[in-house]
Amino acid sequence: MFKKTIRRQFDGCNTTEDYLKIRRILRDNDFEKELKALKNKVNVFDKMILGRNKNQFIDYPKFILTRDRFDAKEHYLLIPKNRDYFNILTLQKSDIPMLEEMKQLVSTEISGEKLLYFHCYPFNSVHTLHLHIVDVQDYIPRKNNFFIDDLIYSLQNENQIVLGITNSEAVENIILNWLSEHSISLLNLYVISLIIIKQLDLDKKLLPYSINFVLDFLLDSGKIDEKEYILEYFKDEKETLESIGDVLTYIAKNPYLLEKK
Repeated sequence: MFKKTIRRQFDGCNTTEDYLKIRRILRDNDFEKELKALKNKVNVFDKMILGRNKNQFIDYPKFILTRDRFDAKEHYLLIPKNRDYFNILTLQKSDIPMLEEMKQLVSTEISGEKLLYFHCYPFNSVHTLHLHIVDVQDYIPRKNNFFIDDLIYSLQNENQIVLGITNSEAVENIILNWLSEHSISLLNLYVISLIIIKQLDLDKKLLPYSINFVLDFLLDSGKIDEKEYILEYFKDEKETLESIGDVLTYIAKNPYLLEKK
């Protein structure tokens, strides 16, 4: 089980290094089914979102704000209404705007200097994404408190950190030089990613991160559009491949399909 695997190797998750290592174990061992099974169990926060819990909370368009009933101090919890958010472990770079919205809501709605943190699975108690909000003076450091700014930084830079790219400009030049002589296609994105793995002398297991890096660069530079561009190559799978993350997983598991393109 994923939970036992992680607890054997980690005693918490409060650093970018721990967080990205746990995410990598998740990807390398295909534990998504285990997490989805947990997500499907209705918990106390789900009941709030669904209006089936009488606990007091403040209702916002995208979030609900409630008090932590197990903490006598001023301890709030901010919960997205979108029940697809299971835990920070399953968030993607595309979820950063949602995290920024959470920060903004706290700064405008709650007075005083607050610290904002999450608990990473399996070091959490409730399997619905929720942000802990505590007063600076009441904060108790723990090995499972992962601050929201560290999470945003991790999601923004995950592929570069995992790949160990210290000079991203050099890698970007590899991409641009290749594309100056080749068209943009999924096959060529796959080839570029393999070149990066080879030039950095990395394990091929990091190929999904390399593909991610290439796509992030092309998306950020405006050279390709969002998922519509990528999904056109997978017409038969459009119903199940709903995000770039889904496509990348599909690519990593079925690289031979790209070679036929």
